[in-house]
Amino acid sequence: MKINLQIKNFSKYLSTANLIECLNLLPGKYKTLTNEVYIFPSYTSYLLFTLKHFQILSFYSALISIILSLFSSSIDFGYYVVFSKNIYIFENNILKYIDSRLNTVKSNSKYETYKSYITNEIILNYRSMWTKYVLLDSLIHELTHALQHKEKRLSNIFINKSKKWNSLENEIEAVSESIKIFNKTHKDFIKILKIKGISINHSISPLSISYKFSIKIII
Repeated sequence: MKINLQIKNFSKYLSTANLIECLNLLPGKYKTLTNEVYIFPSYTSYLLFTLKHFQILSFYSALISIILSLFSSSIDFGYYVVFSKNIYIFENNILKYIDSRLNTVKSNSKYETYKSYITNEIILNYRSMWTKYVLLDSLIHELTHALQHKEKRLSNIFINKSKKWNSLENEIEAVSESIKIFNKTHKDFIKILKIKGISINHSISPLSISYKFSIKIII
C-alpha cells in the first residue's frame, strides 16, 4: 500500500520522488491519509498562497504567527491546519535552525585544529543534507496530527492554545511516533536521501524536539 497524500512540493532541497519513497516506508495507518501537503521554500510564499486562494483566515493566522515569533525563540517548521486539513511545511524556517547549528562549528574547541579542512563546500553539503532530514521528520510529525484528526483524537484548537506545548497529549504522541518511525527506518531514510551526520534526539520526558549533528572530515 502506497501513500495517498496530495503533495505540492516547492522545496529547493528535497525532491518529491525521494520524499514519496521515504513516506512509503511509514506504517500502514499513515497510508490512509489523503490530506494535501504543501512544502514552501519560505513563509512569505505561504502568505502569498493564502492570498491567492482567498484563504483569509489562514492569512491572518499566519500574520499573527509572524508577530508572535518576534517574541519567541522557537521556530515553527510547519503545522497542520484543522479547518482545511492541509499540512504546511516551511523550508526557510528549517534552514534557519540548521544554520544556527552550523554557526556553532567555529566555537567548537577542535575548530582551530581542523578549520582548513572544513571548507564552505563541506558546510553547504551538510546544510543541504540536514535540511532534508529535518524536513522529513517535521512532515511526519504533522502527518501524525492529521491522523489524530482523522481518528477524532485531536484536541480542540482553543484548548491547545491555552496549554503549554510540552503538556499536550497530541504533541507527546507526535514526537513519540517520530521516535518510533526513525528508530525503525533511519538507515533506509539516510540511504534514500543520501545524507549523513544527523539523527533524531527527541525526548518525551521532558518533551523536546532535537537532533544530533556531526561533521566528518577526511584529513
